[in-house]
Amino acid sequence: VRGTSSVPTGGNGEVLRRDNINSNVNMPTFILDGYEVGVERIYDLDVNRIASITLLKDAAATAIYGSRASNGVMVITTVAPKEGQLEVTYNLELNTSITDLSSYHVLNARDKLEYERLAGLYDYNGALNQDELDELYYQKMYNIVSGVDTYWLSQPIRSTLGHKHSLYISGGSQAMRYGIDLHYQGMPGVMKKSERNRYGIGVEL
Repeated sequence: VRGTSSVPTGGNGEVLRRDNINSNVNMPTFILDGYEVGVERIYDLDVNRIASITLLKDAAATAIYGSRASNGVMVITTVAPKEGQLEVTYNLELNTSITDLSSYHVLNARDKLEYERLAGLYDYNGALNQDELDELYYQKMYNIVSGVDTYWLSQPIRSTLGHKHSLYISGGSQAMRYGIDLHYQGMPGVMKKSERNRYGIGVEL
């Protein structure tokens, strides 16, 4: 598939995520069951419903899709409903996100207090006398010895568990077949109070 980047990586080799897919102007054209759709629709698609994937490029794609095929075409066909029987399919996907803070090197409470002492924060400066400064220093030292220490970088983040539910109901007769697709995706963010929930319904006759 032609373009400055290919699926599923971005321009500098980073993983193509939902927050940067729309800014990629060199994405191929996506055809789902005969209709052109956006890449987000492809990302939300239940992989168990895919029957086939065909990649078209160069003259083969241009002859069918014209200028839309300049970066290639990905043709996806889903499983068609079967006649004469009712089928119910449920799919559950789970994923987890864990924040890695190992690259951050910050001072703990004891190191911070020592840094303040070396910077002269507890030396006489005219605002407080030396006894008051010493009392302030040793009060902080007492708290540190007592176990007071907060890793502030970890306070606004959390480990998350995302879930995606897909329910597909299909059936019908020789004259008419139907398929009903329901899906829900809950994606809590690693930052507290951040999340992204998606609901969708699709009907095919």
